[in-house]
Amino acid sequence: MKYDLTTQDSTIKRNNAINDKDFEKLVMDLQPLIIRRIKTFGFNHYDLEDLYQEILIRMYRSVQTFDFSGD
Repeated sequence: MKYDLTTQDSTIKRNNAINDKDFEKLVMDLQPLIIRRIKTFGFNHYDLEDLYQEILIRMYRSVQTFDFSGD
């Protein structure tokens, strides 16, 4: 019997994917921490906003492939 890794991989990705509501909650929980950390570097307000947006984009892309199972 041949084992189909493609099917298993897509199932794992679908089960591990974080939905938009969960991501929004994650962002709301981490926002104060992220902003405080960025402020320690002395960025001006506009650069702080840009950097925060870049962090959110990277977080969103990362959680789509993150293995939440801990295996």
